[in-house]
Amino acid sequence: LSFFYSIYANVWLVGCLSDWFVGWLVGWLVNWFVGWLVGFMCTELVSFMCKELVGWLVGLQFIQNPSNC
Repeated sequence: LSFFYSIYANVWLVGCLSDWFVGWLVGWLVNWFVGWLVGFMCTELVSFMCKELVGWLVGLQFIQNPSNC
């Protein structure tokens, strides 16, 4: 009985550790992917906003001082 119990305990331990490891790995990958996605989207958004802002400012300068062209 103790022999089977020890096998069961080992299987449970390995299963528990693998579950924990898989959970940790999945959590890490999800965090990394979400972080990358958010960073990518923010970078795109910021660069887009910067382009728009610069274009708008340049346009404003041109409207104010047409001779600059």
